[in-house]
This record gives sequence, C-alpha cells and structure tokens, in this order.
Amino acid sequence: MDPTTSAIFLAVVALGTYIQAVSGFALGLIIMGATALFQLAPIPSVAIVISLLGLASALGTLHGRYREPDWKLTVACALGLVPALGLGLWLLTTLHAETPDRVRHLLGLVILVSGILMMLRPRTLRRASPLWGYTAVGAIAGFLGGMFSAPGPPLVLFLYLQPLAVRQIQVTLFSIFLLTSFGRIGLVMARGEFGGSELLLGLLSLPVVLLFTWIGRRWPPPLSDLGMRRLAFGLLVLIGTLLALG
Repeated sequence: MDPTTSAIFLAVVALGTYIQAVSGFALGLIIMGATALFQLAPIPSVAIVISLLGLASALGTLHGRYREPDWKLTVACALGLVPALGLGLWLLTTLHAETPDRVRHLLGLVILVSGILMMLRPRTLRRASPLWGYTAVGAIAGFLGGMFSAPGPPLVLFLYLQPLAVRQIQVTLFSIFLLTSFGRIGLVMARGEFGGSELLLGLLSLPVVLLFTWIGRRWPPPLSDLGMRRLAFGLLVLIGTLLALG
C-alpha cells in the first residue's frame, strides 16, 4: 500500500470504529466493504487485518472478565465454528485466485444481508435454544468469519434471542469473537499467507481504533439509538448493493 492508499484505509477504519462505538456493530463490515468498493487492498489481506483488530478488541474487552462468559455456549458454538472457519478461508482463497469479481459480489450480498439482520429486534425466546442450535449458528458464523472476518451478524441475532442477561450475552459474544479471530489468524499463518504488510497495517490501525472508540463514546452524534442503527444500516445497504451490482 502506498502512503495515500494507507491514509484512505485508516480513514475507513476511523469511520467504521466511530460507527461501531455509537451503534454497537459494523466495524468489520464497513472496513471490508469500503475497502473492496474502492479497491484499496485485496480482500484476503483486509480480512487478516480485521482479524488482528478483532483479536485485540476481544482481548481488551475480556481482560479481567474471563469468568463472565458462558463458556458452555462458547464451546457449543466452537464445535460448528472451527471446521467452518477453515472451509470459509479455503473458499475465499480459491475464489479470489480464480474470480476476484465474484468474491466482491458475494461480499456485497453478505454485507447487505448482514445489515438487514442487524436491524432486526426479535422478541426474546421463553426457553433457551438447545446446544445444537449454537453449533449450527456457530457453523454459519465460522464460514463468514473464514471468508470475510465477519462472524458477527448470525451470532448477535441468535444470542440476543436467548433469555440471558445482556451483559452475559455481550461477554459471551466476545469470547466467540476471540476464538474466531485467533483461529483464523492461526489458519492463515499455517497456510503461509500472513505477511508483514498485513501486520504493519494492523499495527497502524490499532491506535486509530482506540482513538475513535474513545471519540465515539465521548462525542456521540445527536441521534437516538434507533436513528444511529438506521444510519449504520443505510450505509451497509449502500455498500452492499454497490458491491453486489458492481
């Protein structure tokens, strides 16, 4: 990446971080989508950077709170997530080598559907879902995590359906994100696809994420929670549509 492209990429990271800080989601989707839309960097490389940022975020969130997640649910998700993670990564590498435009179109569809899922606010279930349900959702999340470092949408929707305290849902989500990021980085390294450029870009992005997370919490926009979610939803739909049809 030349200095100008790197600066644009970091600006995209800043925008995605700010939106996540005030809406609670969309960091990885916005970074991945905007980067692919403007062709700032190859999608596989950006996915590695997002995994690095996700790993740092999850470690920071769970620091001193490792007893709070429901590890039984995390393990149930992991049973489906881990094998699907490898499948998603393999498919990304294969498709990107053969038909990169198809990967961009698929990414656009994923972002579009994810934006719609993130706007849904279904009622909480009266009874908790069986463990096999977590494994099934974990498989979907693992596949998306392997392809685009975007395991969040199916996990967020499914866990917020459960009759659990919001705090426990949040830390359990981060325990799954930690596993996803760690697993994906390990797989990429094992395949010899982890380069110095991705590490450097991740290190450059980390202070931007920390700064704009603080800015978002310190100076949120004059919008309600619903208004902010609609803004993020609109941005995701726009990016997803342009990628899918481009």
